[in-house]
Amino acid sequence: MKKVIVERVYEEIRKHGSEGAKAKDIAKATGFCMATVYKAVKELIMEGKVREEIDGRTSIFIAQNLQNSCNVIQPQPQAVIPQPQQAITPQPQAITGGLKFTGGVNEIAYDMEDYKVEKDKDYVHRFFNGIKDFELLDKAKENGQNVLLVGPKGSGKTYMIKNWCAERGYPYARINMDGAITTEDFIGSWVRVGNEWVWSDGILTRFMRHGGVLVIDEINASPPEMLFILHSVLDDGRQIVLRSKDGEIVKAHKDFMLIACMNPDYAGTQELNEALEDRFDIILYVDYDENLEAKLIKNEKLIDFAKRIRFMYNERKLHKTISTRTLIQFEKNIELYGYEIARHILLNKFDYEDRQAVGEALDMVLNKRSEEEAIEEENNIEEGGI
Repeated sequence: MKKVIVERVYEEIRKHGSEGAKAKDIAKATGFCMATVYKAVKELIMEGKVREEIDGRTSIFIAQNLQNSCNVIQPQPQAVIPQPQQAITPQPQAITGGLKFTGGVNEIAYDMEDYKVEKDKDYVHRFFNGIKDFELLDKAKENGQNVLLVGPKGSGKTYMIKNWCAERGYPYARINMDGAITTEDFIGSWVRVGNEWVWSDGILTRFMRHGGVLVIDEINASPPEMLFILHSVLDDGRQIVLRSKDGEIVKAHKDFMLIACMNPDYAGTQELNEALEDRFDIILYVDYDENLEAKLIKNEKLIDFAKRIRFMYNERKLHKTISTRTLIQFEKNIELYGYEIARHILLNKFDYEDRQAVGEALDMVLNKRSEEEAIEEENNIEEGGI
């Protein structure tokens, strides 16, 4: 939190005198959002400049030096088990462990069993130069190596990791590095539980403390501030400093493993920082695997269709290629909705100017006529019979 923001919030609280100021009034006067106000107030409370009083369900913040009382109310009170409807956390998982009191700070406790996943029944192993995928990941984890998987969309990068974790019984989580991700989501933040301030670990901190496999998806689409956080995590020291908490140093659990995935040269991505890339001990290219697709796709003609589309894409005749995931979706949609609707859904995945070429390739490989051709032929038969 920038010092100028904290000082501006403190100045506004002082203006309200002994009556105190509400967070919404401070936000209105300063132009800061509510989250920023609460973070600034938290720092002021920890410094002993401000105290918090509760009026019903509303927090009132009062400057300490305006009062005779010298008692400073700390933001970390005795542990209180929150009611489910009061629990506030930046992560979608439910708070199952209540609160824990460590090092003078109340923290939200999490059950890592909630991150266990089930293996897909139709999972098919792939091999890297003769080494089975799970065996390679086992060896990397045993030796504390960081892994980066590079490959086109829908080639099975995260699918492979998830199923490996399921078979081995490891906690698993995947976080997409999109524009909505924040450092608080990653590291953690102070949150309100009822009338109390408590610390909530971010997804990275949580897995570093307790162990498990954390997948950083689309790492090359990350904001710079997120990437620099990973530098110390991927170093030999494997640790992170919680500056916004109390300066705690969190060292990675012996069973913690970080795996990153990325699609190269896609819109919204950039080249990976060389210093960060160098921290990955293993970099694997995960491409579309025709042998694997042959085991996952029932209709062999769809494999030929995929070959045609990928050839056209490589020849720059199409703007997009087709993934293994899309082939599986298309085959399932045929079973659910019939060929014509499944075809329509598939073509919508491509740019408008590419749809005719893709549709013609699909109909030719599957020996299907378009709906318009079928109607025209039917009309010609009726006209000939008159």
